Amino acid sequence: MGSLKKILEDATPAINDLTSDNLSRYYGNITKTIDKLRDNIEEAKDTIEIYKDTDYIVSSDKTNEILAVLTIVFTLTIPATVIGTFYGMNIILPGGIGADSWNFWGQYTTFFVIVGISLILLLSMFLYFKFKKYF
Repeated sequence: MGSLKKILEDATPAINDLTSDNLSRYYGNITKTIDKLRDNIEEAKDTIEIYKDTDYIVSSDKTNEILAVLTIVFTLTIPATVIGTFYGMNIILPGGIGADSWNFWGQYTTFFVIVGISLILLLSMFLYFKFKKYF
């Protein structure tokens, strides 16, 4: 498309030079044809741009649908992941078996420390997202 447009732009001055009063009836038809071709090229360019935009929008919609499904799956599986992570640690947890050297707050000292750190991280992320106005 671009090369045809460039050829027409380069040929137009040469044709206009040839279309003097004496030769206008011979080359007038060629000039009209070149103008029609130029208009057709512009229309084709606009149509291609519209199709490109449509393709981008459709692909964005598909991506958004996929991300929505993944978000739902993640939301449903995160509680099990967190619980499994706590019980996968080698510390004394409610319902677990084991001995621990950190007993200054009772039998579940390590559990309370980990939950406290998790809550601090949760609160800091919440405040950060609130500050950034994500919700």
